[in-house]
Amino acid sequence: MRGAAYFSRFDNDSSLTKVEALSEGNAFEMLLKDRVELVISVEDTADHASGYLQLPSQQIVKMPYRYKDIIYGHMAVSKQFADTSLAKEIQSQLHALVRNGRLTELVKAYNLPAVTLIKENY
Repeated sequence: MRGAAYFSRFDNDSSLTKVEALSEGNAFEMLLKDRVELVISVEDTADHASGYLQLPSQQIVKMPYRYKDIIYGHMAVSKQFADTSLAKEIQSQLHALVRNGRLTELVKAYNLPAVTLIKENY
């Protein structure tokens, strides 16, 4: 995916020819048109995308490769918005969802690890 980071060994491997995709759907289209040989994706979102796009499953084979690493999700806002009361309320509510376990419950359906706060700002 365009702008994605996977893991250091892959990200820094200059011997591979990598083609960035705008979306998983776009990546699968390139695969089916023989423009790329392989698509790298998070399995759950790839499964969802292939089902949603009604891709021909007989033409796609999942590889049994897994790489376990911690993946952090981030939300970015402009500096101007970050100083607003709305941004501070959003941050407060997100922290509350993490602390009470609700956010972890929400991501369980995607087989993602528990959500934790990296740094509490208040």
